[in-house]
Amino acid sequence: MKVIQVDKYYSFDEFFYWMLPMGGFWQYSMGFDTMLYRGEPSAKHELIPSALRDGARSSFTLKHGNSEPQSEPEQVRMEYYALWDFYKLANENGLKVKASAEMQNSYLTTMSPLGSKNEPYKWLSPEYEELAALAQHYGVKTRMLDWSSDFYTALYFASTGALRNWKKSSSSKWEDKCYDTKDSIVLYILNGGIVHNMSNEMPLKLVVPSYYDNPNLKAQKGVLSYWQIDMPARNEEGHDFSKYPIDKRPLTQQLEEHDLGYDSDHINVLFRVEIDINECGYIYSTVNKLGYNAAKLFPGYDGVAQKLEEDNIYLEFCKWLDGKRAVEYKYCLSMYNSAVADSENQDGISIEDFAEKYNISKIAITLRKRAESFLETLPAKRQEIILATISHLPNGYITALEEENSYCLRVLDYHVVYDITDDGIIVYDIEQDEDTP
Repeated sequence: MKVIQVDKYYSFDEFFYWMLPMGGFWQYSMGFDTMLYRGEPSAKHELIPSALRDGARSSFTLKHGNSEPQSEPEQVRMEYYALWDFYKLANENGLKVKASAEMQNSYLTTMSPLGSKNEPYKWLSPEYEELAALAQHYGVKTRMLDWSSDFYTALYFASTGALRNWKKSSSSKWEDKCYDTKDSIVLYILNGGIVHNMSNEMPLKLVVPSYYDNPNLKAQKGVLSYWQIDMPARNEEGHDFSKYPIDKRPLTQQLEEHDLGYDSDHINVLFRVEIDINECGYIYSTVNKLGYNAAKLFPGYDGVAQKLEEDNIYLEFCKWLDGKRAVEYKYCLSMYNSAVADSENQDGISIEDFAEKYNISKIAITLRKRAESFLETLPAKRQEIILATISHLPNGYITALEEENSYCLRVLDYHVVYDITDDGIIVYDIEQDEDTP
């Protein structure tokens, strides 16, 4: 099976057009399969469920008592106890909660029925799916991942997550700089139709929980997934399960490494798309205008209050970004003036010489594709208007300078200053500056 890594988008508009029904994404689609979406606020986050995460993304390690799991059977036992505690406390408080028959039968004991199984079994097993889905929704650590059948819901969670990370990073009291301007938000797109049709061929399972009595899940059109594992019988190894290490591979790796027994490179099951993290405010504003916000996705007073809070964070972020771009403009203008004053490069260099000199073909391709082939088909005045108003291009963004037809393009970690003339593109200089805002 194939996990497709899509080239990073530095423009949300470009990405959005790619996702429209007439856009390029749907060339990968096989008919009218259901697509599921998950948004992550950082490219550093992998598709690992909360029960299996280590480090900063996990507020605590899943454990029972003082012990931490050292093997897969111990890990599964800990997950069972987390579900057991959730079920018992919810039931004792008169809340509607569904448990498996074996969990109900062991209600008055503290022994896990999994620990006494004398035959191999699967985890999660179908009878625990609904309980795990409910517990996952309320913050209990499980091996499930949240998805949505709604594209805009995933964009909302990705953008608000990034905005909140920016807010934390902008605080002088926050030591962990969790917002990196060179980072990306990530949209994962899972072909749910293929996963459903191949449920007997691979361990990836989908769960559509009951939306009844769960307004949040209904509003978010939530779907959950988990990677089902085979567990040994207790009497196979006695008490020694050391030969069963905990599988903490991200879902992308699990899918790519799963052997179906035949060539499956033609099956596009998962897509991973990166979008420039600095677009998070624009994305938030866009989905908010379409009615996707905390008030809609978390129906109730809490959702209304959360929306007001996120609106304030968004406005603060926009002010910061405007300031960042003002500093960026001054830097680009200074760089350009310095470059054209250099006698050795007074006439600039051609796009081909530029590519050869710096061995950064992607920048050259971007300049040629976006500036030369497209803009030069337009009248000169139209070029000037477009370049003065459009700030973003794939792989970077462009700053129109004070001099006529002079521009600075930021691509990856590089700044490129150039002119668009009747003869084509003339590149003056390139600088790499990690400290530029």
